[in-house]
Amino acid sequence: MVIRVKARTGKKTSGIYINDTGIYEVSVKVQPIDGKANEAIIEELASYFKVPKRAVEIASGHSSPLKKVIITTE
Repeated sequence: MVIRVKARTGKKTSGIYINDTGIYEVSVKVQPIDGKANEAIIEELASYFKVPKRAVEIASGHSSPLKKVIITTE
């Protein structure tokens, strides 16, 4: 499955919200420094979709708030 994600970094709480356009807005507490926000986004999405972290891959947008993410379901 391929989804579009909008990263919201530096928030007080972590969570996932699907907006009206079908984009998953993923809030994480960490700042986008040294890829830590991407790691936190992967953890949030893995928990949300109940898959291992290795099943979540950021395909594009590593340094952008808008990302394309591939989730492999087994």
